[in-house]
Amino acid sequence: GNTGTFTGTSEYMRIGNTVFFEIRLTNIDTAGMTAGNSFFIRGLPFAVSGGRFTYCTVITENVTLAGHTVVGALDGGQSYIRLREMNSGGSSSIVTVGDLASGTADIHLTGNYKT
Repeated sequence: GNTGTFTGTSEYMRIGNTVFFEIRLTNIDTAGMTAGNSFFIRGLPFAVSGGRFTYCTVITENVTLAGHTVVGALDGGQSYIRLREMNSGGSSSIVTVGDLASGTADIHLTGNYKT
């Protein structure tokens, strides 16, 4: 699909097979992206170890969430992070492009994963 633009920075450090990361995306512009599509952040420096599923901490601003908590989900074998809304007593759901206020949404993530 189409890609959005943003202002931001990211840092990572790899020690052995563990990658520690911090990603700061500000003023995410989703113009040209399809509102109903899943929103994900691609470009992790290394793929997540196959068969693993890892969560990371997320702070959002100007993102509409139906769930109680949002977490970053890193799928095994992939080099991207999807945002998932965790609902009390129910299943989780994927954050979509339409959940972000275009031009003002901010997402900050920190975590680690095995590669």
